[in-house]
Amino acid sequence: MKDPAADRRAPVDPTRLAWSGGTWAELREPASSVRRAVFVEEMKVPEAIDFDGTDDDSHHLVVRLDGRPAGTGRIRPIEARIGRVAVLREARGLGLGRAIVQRLVYEAIRLGLRRVCLHAQEQAIGFYEALGFVAEGPAFDEAEIPHRFMQRDLVWKNAVAALIVRKGRLLLGRRTPGTLMGGLWDLFGGKLEPGEDDPTALVRELREELSIEARIGEPLEVCLYDDPRDGSVFRSPVFVVNEWSGEIVLNPEHTEVGWFAPVEVASLPLAHPDIPRLLARRLGAERDRRA
Repeated sequence: MKDPAADRRAPVDPTRLAWSGGTWAELREPASSVRRAVFVEEMKVPEAIDFDGTDDDSHHLVVRLDGRPAGTGRIRPIEARIGRVAVLREARGLGLGRAIVQRLVYEAIRLGLRRVCLHAQEQAIGFYEALGFVAEGPAFDEAEIPHRFMQRDLVWKNAVAALIVRKGRLLLGRRTPGTLMGGLWDLFGGKLEPGEDDPTALVRELREELSIEARIGEPLEVCLYDDPRDGSVFRSPVFVVNEWSGEIVLNPEHTEVGWFAPVEVASLPLAHPDIPRLLARRLGAERDRRA
């Protein structure tokens, strides 16, 4: 759902927004409140149609404005389909609908989907076209509202990164000034070369950047990063590395290397904001195994 009055006002101050992504069990209450207000009460969509039993296998997104739920949306990986995009009437015109769709597209990339689709109300086709979606096929009714099928191809750059932790401290390198994200502290890793899978690429990157031979552990999660040079997206699985051999020797891509405790990591100028969260997740998993 997209209100035609959207984006008429200036975008909202980001400090007023809080974003949450997760399962239906985690976000049922705030997502339901927005959907009932928009779809059931405002648009008169029967509740049985909106809440049709497909929420449990979807990834949901909720945005809060000044602490209160203001918008929601979801993506069903099994269909590669974005849906249930809704913004409360009083929060429209602030760019929230656009931001919700963009974040759901990023979730599709994180999941490794090569194409994502949606059913757009006819009045919102221009909105979705501006976000890269293309309408296909004839109009059809959904909940007695005219819709068009739209889809968008997804493209990204493949990268890989290592989370190397020793005695509760994370290994980070400071990028050389004049390079991409120069002067910032980052995980070690890099782009995949043709024909490489993720573990092979990471072994090569750690050999080139640190002169170590690493044994790659389990993937922790997939992170996404914007490339400021051209606006494209890096999709980077982050792998745990517990074992390696050799003495650490930096290549010219980095000027410093260090082992940092969580409180120190949080105070560093970081290349990516995900790093403290990744470290906390890794240390939490270690504590759970010891418990």
